[in-house]
Amino acid sequence: MAGENNRYEHLSAPVKFWGQRLSLLALVIAAIALLILSRSDNTTLDKVEALAHDAASPVLVVLYRPVEWIGALVGSVRSYGALREENAALRQEMQRLKSWESVAVRLDYENGVLRRFLNAKMDGLGPVIAGRVIADSGGPYVRAVIVNAGAEQGASKGRAVTDGHNTVGQVLTVGTLSSRILLLTDLNSRVPVMIERTGDRAILSGDNSPLPELRFLPVGAEVLPGDQVLTSGDGGIFPARLPVGEAVMTDDGIRIRPYADFDHLEYVLILDYHFPELKDRVPATDETDQKGGTAP
Repeated sequence: MAGENNRYEHLSAPVKFWGQRLSLLALVIAAIALLILSRSDNTTLDKVEALAHDAASPVLVVLYRPVEWIGALVGSVRSYGALREENAALRQEMQRLKSWESVAVRLDYENGVLRRFLNAKMDGLGPVIAGRVIADSGGPYVRAVIVNAGAEQGASKGRAVTDGHNTVGQVLTVGTLSSRILLLTDLNSRVPVMIERTGDRAILSGDNSPLPELRFLPVGAEVLPGDQVLTSGDGGIFPARLPVGEAVMTDDGIRIRPYADFDHLEYVLILDYHFPELKDRVPATDETDQKGGTAP
C-alpha cells in the first residue's frame, strides 16, 4: 500500500512542477499586458471599458427592474394612505354637514308650523303655547301623547291643540312642565264639527281606531266621501273652522280620516281660545251710573 502511494507521488510531481511554472508565467504575461495597456492610447482602454459596459448593461437593467417596481409600490402605498386620510376627513365633513342639515330641516319645520298658525286669524284667540311631543302615552285603549309644555308655560286643562294647522285634540291633564294631550282618535274624545259642503253639525267621536266616526248628524244629512270636516266652534273649546279631516268610505260606513299625522306628530300648539263675546269686561260698580257719572 505504501508502495502504491509513493508511485502516485512520483508520477504527480512533474505535473505539480510544471503547473506552478505555467501559472507564474500566466500572471507575468497578464501583468505585462496591463502595463502595456496602461501606457498605450486611452482610446483603446475606453473601447474596452465601453465593451464591458455594453456587456453588463442588460444585466444591470434586469437587476434594476425590481428596484423600480419596489419604488413604485412604495409610492402607491403612500398615495393609498394619503387617499385614506383624505377619505376619512371627507367622511367627517359629510357627517358634520348632515348634522347641520338635520338642524336646518327641524328649524324649517318649526318655522313652517308657526307661520301657518300665525296666518290664521280667529276671534277670541290669545297667545298660543308651543310644545314638543316627548312621549307617546298611548296603548290599546288610550290615544294620547305627552308634550313638554305645562302650567309653567301657561297650559291648562281642556284647551284645544293643533299641529299648527290641523286639529289634534285637547289637553287632558296638566303638570308643571308637561301636559297630556287626548287625540281625536281616543275613545273619550268628542269634538263638535261641521261638514263644510253642507254646513251640517255633528260630533266627531273617537273609538281608538285610526278613523273616528260622526255622531248626532241631523236627520237626512248626507256625508259623501271626500267631504271636508271642520270644527264647528260649538261649546267654546275649539275655534270654528279648524281643519279636522276628510270623509272616507269603509266597511263600517262613512268614517273621518284626520288630517293630523299622529304617527309622526312632533310639535303641537296649545290654543288659548274663548268666545269673543265672553271676553272679560269691566263690570259696572255701584259708584258708576248708567250715564258714566259718579253716584252721589
